[in-house]
Amino acid sequence: MEMRRRVPAPRLPEVPPVPFIAAGLIAPAWALHQPWLQFFPGFEWLTLPGFLIGLAEAVAYGWYVALVFGWLFNVCAARSL
Repeated sequence: MEMRRRVPAPRLPEVPPVPFIAAGLIAPAWALHQPWLQFFPGFEWLTLPGFLIGLAEAVAYGWYVALVFGWLFNVCAARSL
């Protein structure tokens, strides 16, 4: 029986949103929150409901991307053996 070597998935450092929120509060003219408004429908800047909907959508988008690219990686890895 042949043992397959498991390759660990790369771990990307998570960037906490605190510096971005602080920068948005210090310099509101930079409009750092504008991109989030187009990517996350229902997101509102600096409100609890906006934070919660943004968090839920970010998790959902993250799982979607992980499932698609995980499946794609597994298909490509199976073909290379």
